[in-house]
Amino acid sequence: MSCYLFLCLILALGFKNIDGYNLTSGNHMEVIQPQLSDALTGNNTFSFTDLFSNIYISTSQLKGNDTCSLSCANINTVEKLNCLKEENSKDTQSLQVPEYCPAKPCHGRIHKCFIKNYEEFCELPPGGGRRYHWLLRNPTEDMRKNCPGRLVNMMTRSICLDCFCQCSEEGAQSTATRTVSFLQQSADVKNNMVISDVKLIKEDNVVQIKIEQAKLLPQGKLDEKTRAWVPVDTLIYQQNVSEGAFWASRNNSRVPLVKDVDYTFLNYEKRRLNLDDVLVDKDWIITGVRFRNSEDGGPTSSIQIEVSKTKFDYQTGLLSSVKEEQHVPVVANNITQSHNSHYHTNRSAKRVVKRKAPAGDFTTEVISSPNQYLEFRLAKMMNFNESVAPFLDARPVAEKNVVPYSGIGIVYRSSRTLSGTPGVISLRLFGIDHSKFDKKIE
Repeated sequence: MSCYLFLCLILALGFKNIDGYNLTSGNHMEVIQPQLSDALTGNNTFSFTDLFSNIYISTSQLKGNDTCSLSCANINTVEKLNCLKEENSKDTQSLQVPEYCPAKPCHGRIHKCFIKNYEEFCELPPGGGRRYHWLLRNPTEDMRKNCPGRLVNMMTRSICLDCFCQCSEEGAQSTATRTVSFLQQSADVKNNMVISDVKLIKEDNVVQIKIEQAKLLPQGKLDEKTRAWVPVDTLIYQQNVSEGAFWASRNNSRVPLVKDVDYTFLNYEKRRLNLDDVLVDKDWIITGVRFRNSEDGGPTSSIQIEVSKTKFDYQTGLLSSVKEEQHVPVVANNITQSHNSHYHTNRSAKRVVKRKAPAGDFTTEVISSPNQYLEFRLAKMMNFNESVAPFLDARPVAEKNVVPYSGIGIVYRSSRTLSGTPGVISLRLFGIDHSKFDKKIE
């Protein structure tokens, strides 16, 4: 039986799995990733570390609040906090520290606050992620003795309101992961190379897409011997401007990068990611990919994925040498993805659940649809841990499968049966549909 007849038979029987692929709408073949098991940490995932976190403050630390008139609900500031100091010498005897300056300041916006008065806390040393080991009104003596950082009880004497707030990093001094690279990652089309795999990476504290390339052969095959990951630029962060800036190291020189062209910073106002499948037409193949601002533009625009397509001849396996037919950019919209009914309506939200992560092993599945979006947010984890949810899936997508692709997607994966997991952002790939080409595949 020819491959063409085999594919038709599968389509007639319905939605089936073939050696790690699923036939999907338009007869494109979707590459299935391995199920994500175990906890959402470690080598398989990463996050926008410290982009959002919690911070406990007294309103007396805020500039211009000498009369304690400011309420927690009205706090929305990027001003640096003042230190707390107990002026009454009699009261300092029972204080663990007579003067308190946060070990890990908020380099950004303090907002989304609520009242939380008279709490003691165990403040962890800077550099370890979260700020507090515990924060309680009446901790036990054992908790106090076993604090692995600095015990602070100054807030128990506060005259002004104390507030539990969110810190959203924005400033140049921030070491949080808050940058997304918009640099194009392209296969070497001059040497007939196409994308053979992709993965999300965090390198130089920047979230990026990395590609693997391989040489295209006749009849939609790839030369496995030529598979190789394409290095990304080394990115250098500069703190000498108000928001921070980046340079790329290329050919032993530094090239200045342009914000919102070559990269962008996430913050509380700009934290939306579009979830899309970007497929290209027959006779075109994927040769590049990148993140970019969405087409609506603006300082708070969504992040979306953009693919680059190059025209090719299926029978000869040769890429077009015409410049206008190489690395043509494509994003998902109701025109480029008119075959997909999800793009016949307005883009909808996919909510990221803000709950504790469950313990033990669990598996994930795609729970988003194309033409949705989600917003990164602060998730509460177990044992006073914090993280920005969702995580990002760091595994190569294709792994053992080696085929050229007609599309790349970005999806949200989580558990349908085990509530609480914040889930992961994953890439997925769509193999070319051999059935669309006239000649049979032997």
